[in-house]
Amino acid sequence: MNCVRLLFCIYNFIFLIIGGTLLGFGIWFAVDTKAEGLLQDLLRPVGETETTDDIVSLIEQAAYVLIGFGGFIFLLSFLGYCGAVKESRFLLGFYTFLLTLIFILEIVAVCVVLFYYGPQIEDETKKLLKDNLEKNYMSPDDKKNLTGTMDEFMTRFQCCGINNSTDFKNVLALKGSYPAACCKKGSDGEGCPPSFTELNSNKDIGCYDRLKDELLSTGGRTWSIIVGVVVGVLQLIGIVFSCFIYKQSRYSFA
Repeated sequence: MNCVRLLFCIYNFIFLIIGGTLLGFGIWFAVDTKAEGLLQDLLRPVGETETTDDIVSLIEQAAYVLIGFGGFIFLLSFLGYCGAVKESRFLLGFYTFLLTLIFILEIVAVCVVLFYYGPQIEDETKKLLKDNLEKNYMSPDDKKNLTGTMDEFMTRFQCCGINNSTDFKNVLALKGSYPAACCKKGSDGEGCPPSFTELNSNKDIGCYDRLKDELLSTGGRTWSIIVGVVVGVLQLIGIVFSCFIYKQSRYSFA
């Protein structure tokens, strides 16, 4: 019993530190302009002299996500740690309930996304990206630098548009043509001579599918499974240990 309680305390103390660290970083990024400026410099695209609105928004959202996520981990680990030390059936029961609920919700969420909402979410995401591309690509109001980001992405991943080159048909600035970033570069650095064909361009290769293939490559899929299994095992360990200590505890409340 003492061995299990010690391991359980160490288990929760580690996550207490992790949660506190995430919470601290989140608060730091949210209130300290120097920390925000440092992140802006790190995330700013190479060659850019000004920070885009996307990066600023990303930093702000990430700060609040860290605060929420870190705070929840800290609180949950604190409940487990105090429950084990005090042998409080109330705290241990509440801890076990929350951890079990999270574990079940994670399984349900994964199943729903994979088997029900997966295709629908993918279609909506493609539509949103395509609408944004048609509205802002090479537009005078492109303050978020979508054009430069998209060109860099298409060149690096050898793709064209979100679905394919037809996504650029409604871009007024192109006047029916296609971006040079869709062209395969020859030895002279030029591309698409004399016409936009399958041989000298990536016109039929969508960037969404290209990115999806990269993320779901053998390495990415393997690491996703490993991380998921590790997280699940750690949660099960916490549930089993807390149930054991709850059963053996001597006090109803602390």
